[in-house]
Amino acid sequence: MKIMSKILPSALAIAFMAAFIGCDKDKPYDTLMAESQVHFISSATNQAYYVEDNANSTYSIEVGTTDVSAQDRTITFKITSPTGAVSGTHYSMVTTGNTVTIPAGESKASIVIHGIFGPYGDGTRKDTLQFTPGEPSVKAAEFNDTINLVLQRYCTVDLAEFSGTYICQDYYDGAPDGGPYPVTITPGTSTGTNTGYVMLSGLWGIGSPEVRINLNWNNPANFTTSVVKDNWFIHASYGQATINPSGTGTFSSCDNTFTIGYEATVSAGSFGKYVSTLTK
Repeated sequence: MKIMSKILPSALAIAFMAAFIGCDKDKPYDTLMAESQVHFISSATNQAYYVEDNANSTYSIEVGTTDVSAQDRTITFKITSPTGAVSGTHYSMVTTGNTVTIPAGESKASIVIHGIFGPYGDGTRKDTLQFTPGEPSVKAAEFNDTINLVLQRYCTVDLAEFSGTYICQDYYDGAPDGGPYPVTITPGTSTGTNTGYVMLSGLWGIGSPEVRINLNWNNPANFTTSVVKDNWFIHASYGQATINPSGTGTFSSCDNTFTIGYEATVSAGSFGKYVSTLTK
């Protein structure tokens, strides 16, 4: 064992020296370069395009490569629609054809489409456009290789449009509470880029004071209403009543409709939580 322990280091040293001597530091060696691949920039496979009644309404999908080239590169893509959307009827391409060019020295470009409002105007139709890399093109990556774009309608919010007589139906515990009756909405003002309010009179058949309803349309998929807490009416038996928000409701700038949630309270307790719908 002692002899073996002396021989092994010598053998290892000889092998190491042979390997070192056999390595020519002046000889160039091939460098393996990763193959360029194309992918969509966003990792969100499902995206929403709210189509406006506007000839300039567009939606952009960014496509990129895993490297930068000294030459322009043409990226081909395919569009299919499992819901039957047709180019020229439901959408049109702002991008020329089914290709985009990534300029030399850059790694991304944009696919731009225009949604045609007409087919979505009544709010009953939604379509899906599926984008995938096409051929011939830069090789598709095995990640971020599909975008499903859902087209549906969007109506710009104009507070001035929320004006006049509406028909109100109150609901308590999910059931109608009495029959429908008229109320009046007066437009308020904007309070931010995508926020504002309206004033409602006649709720519960009480003419005044008005109730303020805040509106928020930051999320095109979820326009919300919120009743503002305030003194409301004087009850004959319980005195001052207060109206309080009860969750958030919704509104539609396309249909000119509102849903509001609220609770009426007095010092002795609550009259319960209500939901009311307002239609023009």
